[in-house]
Amino acid sequence: MIPYVDTLVPLLNDLEGAADFHLCAETYVNAFYQPKVSTMRGAASLTGQNLVVLDNKDIDRIAKLLQLKKWREDDSKIHVDSIDVAMSVFRDEIEVYPFLLSLHKYNIVAEGRHNLKNNYDYHVEIVQSPLPVRLAVDVLGTMPKLNFEVSPKLRYKNLYRPSKRSDVDKATLQMKANIRKVLEANVKEDTRTYEGLKEDE
Repeated sequence: MIPYVDTLVPLLNDLEGAADFHLCAETYVNAFYQPKVSTMRGAASLTGQNLVVLDNKDIDRIAKLLQLKKWREDDSKIHVDSIDVAMSVFRDEIEVYPFLLSLHKYNIVAEGRHNLKNNYDYHVEIVQSPLPVRLAVDVLGTMPKLNFEVSPKLRYKNLYRPSKRSDVDKATLQMKANIRKVLEANVKEDTRTYEGLKEDE
């Protein structure tokens, strides 16, 4: 219904199921009422449970590099138990703050940025899994030619461990919470389908 939403947040094209998506933006428009991206400022949040990731070759490549095993024996699709994303928009760049993605026995943290020219710079990291190995993948490049490399550095191993969080981790989670709180301030309580992850989860 709102132009450019799927362009700003490509993740929406790859998920199936019910979720809460909130977007607040300020922008000038041209004579055809199309947003002038160079003037855009805003924020968005996405929370949901029991979602399915649609067929996506790039996501499959990330899963393979992270050595994700089949989480449901009767289904080859990726089932997302829960997701909680917050992002900011400034001109043509979208900043996605670190978020937790729960996939059956796996917990994954992802963060990064992209712009409307399809330039991507993302980091995806396993923080919990049934395997003893901890892996991360860096995704860089311009769509559709993205480069996928195993990252030499783990950045978020303590982000969702309250007793071990750094000051940067705490500030990051507080920023996410503030974005969601502001975006949901005018939403009626009985229309909300998902309250998001608690900070200590």
